[in-house]
Amino acid sequence: MYGVDEAMVMKIWFHPESPYARRVLCFLDWTGIAAERIPLALENREHRDEAYLKINPFARVPAIVDNGFALSESLAILRYLVARDGLWKWYPQDLRGRAVADQWLEYVSQHASRPFIDLAWSRQMAARFGHKAQDGVEVAALKKMKRELPVLEARLRASPFLAGDHPTLADVALYPFATLAGEAGLDLQADAPHAAVWIGQVAALAVVAGSDVNQP
Repeated sequence: MYGVDEAMVMKIWFHPESPYARRVLCFLDWTGIAAERIPLALENREHRDEAYLKINPFARVPAIVDNGFALSESLAILRYLVARDGLWKWYPQDLRGRAVADQWLEYVSQHASRPFIDLAWSRQMAARFGHKAQDGVEVAALKKMKRELPVLEARLRASPFLAGDHPTLADVALYPFATLAGEAGLDLQADAPHAAVWIGQVAALAVVAGSDVNQP
């Protein structure tokens, strides 16, 4: 299950409700990259198993092993897969196209994704996992969402995807978080209609690929 030295199809360790893992799962589905999918029960602390820590010392999901090469952190994995398979339409090679994609990747990573998961965790997910939401998290997340959602809405009013006319890794990075809007108690149709349209456009990539990755 945890072998780093095995030369076979790539393996990915994930939890189905982790939006970080779902970034990579979505990308695998949309690009047709083969991988053996190994779920980890975070609620049973399987991510703390000694064998798993040899693959991912950060004790998080996702992680991959590709022909003996172990890698973790979702954005690093996405960039690796693009370079490995030459999937440059997802991560432009030209200077300015790459810069714009990186700009939105950084924005999603540093600012836009967190309030979605914090609100969803506080309002629904914590109870489902048998936890109690921490005091103040929901209030802080709401404050941040009020700041970031208009930024996303303005961008997606001007452009069909975050980095331009075509989906890139920036869209892959945001999508699993944005699909938590319902659990986060957000009404994107009312508050950010262009972001709601964008979710539908990105979800359509799964239809084209013959997969349905809308659900956790």
